[in-house]
Amino acid sequence: MPPVITDLGPANDLMYCLMSGIQVGDTLYIGSRNLAPAQVLAYHAPTRRVVGRRLLGPGKFVQALAADGHRALYAGIVSAHETGPGEHPNLYRWDLTDPTPRPDIPGVATIPGLDVRALAVAPDGVVYAVGKQPEPGLWEYRPDTGAVRLVAVPDPATTQARGVAATDTHVYYGSGSNLLGGAGASRAGLYAVDRESGAVTDILPPALAADPAVKTVAVIGDHLFVGTQGSPHGHVAVLRLDDPADHRVLTVDAGSAGSFLAGPDGVYLDAGRILRYADGTLTPVADLGDGERWGIGALGRGGRWGLGYSRGELLAVSAYGAVDHHDLATGVTVHRDLVEAGAPAEPQLGMSLAAGDGRVYVGGNGGVVEHDLTTGTRRRLLVPGEAKSMRVVDGTLHLSVYNGQGIWRHRPGGVPERAVALPAGQNRPQGSAWDATTGTLLVATQNDTSGGGALSLYRPGDGTLTAHVDPFDPYQMVRAVAAADGVAYLGGWNRYPVGPRGELLALDIATGERRWRTDPALGSGISTLATHRGRLYGITMAGTLFVVSTSDGELLHSAPLGALVVGMARLLVTHGTVYGGSSAALFRVDPDTYAVSTVVGDLDGQWYSGATLAADESGALYTLRGRHLLRVVP
Repeated sequence: MPPVITDLGPANDLMYCLMSGIQVGDTLYIGSRNLAPAQVLAYHAPTRRVVGRRLLGPGKFVQALAADGHRALYAGIVSAHETGPGEHPNLYRWDLTDPTPRPDIPGVATIPGLDVRALAVAPDGVVYAVGKQPEPGLWEYRPDTGAVRLVAVPDPATTQARGVAATDTHVYYGSGSNLLGGAGASRAGLYAVDRESGAVTDILPPALAADPAVKTVAVIGDHLFVGTQGSPHGHVAVLRLDDPADHRVLTVDAGSAGSFLAGPDGVYLDAGRILRYADGTLTPVADLGDGERWGIGALGRGGRWGLGYSRGELLAVSAYGAVDHHDLATGVTVHRDLVEAGAPAEPQLGMSLAAGDGRVYVGGNGGVVEHDLTTGTRRRLLVPGEAKSMRVVDGTLHLSVYNGQGIWRHRPGGVPERAVALPAGQNRPQGSAWDATTGTLLVATQNDTSGGGALSLYRPGDGTLTAHVDPFDPYQMVRAVAAADGVAYLGGWNRYPVGPRGELLALDIATGERRWRTDPALGSGISTLATHRGRLYGITMAGTLFVVSTSDGELLHSAPLGALVVGMARLLVTHGTVYGGSSAALFRVDPDTYAVSTVVGDLDGQWYSGATLAADESGALYTLRGRHLLRVVP
């Protein structure tokens, strides 16, 4: 019989998903995140309404916005070059002086291979762009001629740059390796680049050298303001433009500092709380209480993607899809949801799935959408960061949350709460599994700043957590994890040029004793693992299905999956059947012959960090077709 397929509607669309914000006059311009197409909103602060929206082209998100006075707004896109054949613009210009209504913003330049993370406009209107690419560089766009030029590569050993600011004579470039750090990648960097000659001068204050990355830079008056991502604490540095060696460095009590804004009585910045810099000191201004608003407490504080000031109010663009209005005179904060203000609630890319107890959960940015299959209703659950992996156990949803948010839990009818922190540095969950024998949740992670990864073992019964850091080596993250009968099976992924590409390891959950370790020599990292009848099934990052013995890791079978797997894939076992899922298809694996057959094809699933799938107690499967949630009864 053919499978029964039910479209359950948009998977995750109960908010406006965003990633940047900048003020021009009384308007905040807000860049989208993981919406299609990428777009920019115009939010009028005095009326608290969305008054405009312009669509951009292909790309995942708009992290970079910069204004040329009141004349124009520039927007940079991440992943424009990954969206199909041909060249796609990654720099756009909104002419703010032209009142002609139109739905889109024209692309004005394609900067080769650059994920644009930050933009700056010099006083003469020349635009500078930085971001992520091999050997990240400082790029220049001249609006008078349309010319694009690589000005300099201040540090080829960094993994990306997120800070840029410009004056008449220099561009200030802030970099680091908060992504793919380790293995010789540079940590925080700060450089002054001569706009004419491209000459590079290192101006990093020594006190910042141990931080993983510079997060943002801003020229305000005759000083350069620098915010870093720290370990464990971020820093704010203030340098004189005419003598960068004359500087002051202050520590903040959060992991990073950024979003500098010239306010009426000092410079405001975001460091978890809103702080004010004046007369060489930092003082708290406001804790905007995003988490308290939604009932999840201080640990639920969401990220912020820009600050503004209008008519006595401090404005903050919240990752929860809102603008916070904080009255500096009264101390009162009003949270304005952007969908309520007129923004569209469009489906974002999916990040994770879990099913059970009559519900399906879809993770994304700024929260999780709970689909109640009994009532047909949907509810938004607020979780800070991104739920990268989720699993329902005995009716409780366990969430493994990036960036460094640890493990959260949720019971239907309540609100999410953090259960336990993961080890320091293990900020990016890659997968999770449940072992019924020991009552343990297993979470696989990657360390973005130093390389390697960890297996964390959380026991909800007593609240304890045990971690095995770098179980393979300092290079391989723990990309995949499966469990059966008290044994954890780990799959590695090495994104560095040295060492094995992806090994397998079996570990006793109770004792931590290694059972076996092997390199299947398949030329790629391990995307996913699942166990069934004494065999460990896996798929590599390159789309090869393999099977090994759980007793000793002996390779029993391997074969490419071809067009069934586009990008990363996932495996699961339900009701005695091995299923796999990718953005292209759902498929099953015969346990006797290892033959693969398609269950549902032509999915075109829209995922951010790799496709996944889930199964409920009845054996029904869940995945995405496009950006809709699909229920499949095989």
